[in-house]
Amino acid sequence: MLSRFHQRLSVFTRRTIFSHTRVGVGAAALSPPPSLKPFRQLLTFSSQTGGTSDEGGVGGIGNPPPLSPPTPNSTPSDPSPHVINVTKETFQSMIQNSNTTPTIIDCYADWCQPCQQLTPILEEHVKKLNGAIILAKINTDEQPELAQALNVSSLPTVHGIFGGRPVAQFVGVPSTEKLDEFMSTMNQAVADSSAGKTAQGGAPGSGGASTPEQDIAYASGILHDQHDHATAVNLYQAVLQRDDVDIESLNAAVAMCGMLQCAIKSGNKAAIEGLIEHITDSKSPHAKHVEDKVNRLSTVIAEGRMLLSLDAKLESTEEGKSSLKDLQEKVEREPTNIEAWYGLAVQHLSKGEHEESMTAALRVVRLDKTWNDGAGKTLLFEMFEMLGNDNELVQTGRRKLTNLIL
Repeated sequence: MLSRFHQRLSVFTRRTIFSHTRVGVGAAALSPPPSLKPFRQLLTFSSQTGGTSDEGGVGGIGNPPPLSPPTPNSTPSDPSPHVINVTKETFQSMIQNSNTTPTIIDCYADWCQPCQQLTPILEEHVKKLNGAIILAKINTDEQPELAQALNVSSLPTVHGIFGGRPVAQFVGVPSTEKLDEFMSTMNQAVADSSAGKTAQGGAPGSGGASTPEQDIAYASGILHDQHDHATAVNLYQAVLQRDDVDIESLNAAVAMCGMLQCAIKSGNKAAIEGLIEHITDSKSPHAKHVEDKVNRLSTVIAEGRMLLSLDAKLESTEEGKSSLKDLQEKVEREPTNIEAWYGLAVQHLSKGEHEESMTAALRVVRLDKTWNDGAGKTLLFEMFEMLGNDNELVQTGRRKLTNLIL
């Protein structure tokens, strides 16, 4: 016998508000996104379908049925607890869970080639966030009622929902830029809501109470995996606003250094300078944690200082103003040109090419360790501090520098 939810769903899917359109993939990438109106109605419908559940509770929330794990046939990559398959039986549970955990709904079919291309990409994004976002997959062939209710007319169709409302959507396989924009919108929705939750200990994507460490890890994932510094800085700020984070604690210092990393990623030199000054001030509650090398927070400070000094380093010699290609050609023609080697080291460093930069700086020291007040050694020491002593490049570089000096 169908549950009350199933009966209501069957009635709902027969309503004329949704026209029955055969799911196809022919012009998926060119199809305009479906209106959010029917999707909002679906969310509203889902929130009203329960009455009192057999498990107790109001509105059918009680203890929702468990979400089914991904199956090998529909999950191209390794199974993940954060990638789920949705059926009529678990649809309401998925909607309820999306109130606290942002959810991407991927409407697909096994025969759809664009779906086969997109789904693994979505799965990879979600796995990197380690549960902060859930990927809910709906096989439209196996769940035609859900496909019709969601007004799916082209495949793949992707909806992002959070807090009981639609956040973003697209149809077809988007460009890398468009997909990044979609994920950024999802992340921002979480960030916007997180400030209000942190006072009660609730975290974005936590489904309830969370620890400051979990919030920091989530913000770090947004920054380093999603490359979304604008959302990450809001998440780090939310950590600092938590009632259970003392301003003198290590968590507060880590959150402040996280904000500094966001400024570094964005290239905001004014913010970098201001944050470094605040964090390292002798009266700052964070200074003691930065001085403790075990925490590795000093590497973030060193990275910020390095970025601020790059322009001065490039302008310190005539060769520093040359392009990377010109400098490479010049050191080939003039292998003893110290200024060219130093300029090459700084140019590589400005592009994040640490190994190449270290090699060029070591060549400067080999040619003349005292040149320009030991600029080659100074640059190497700054890189060592920025990368940290446990970095393999640093360990190798230190050995080579020691041999050159001795």
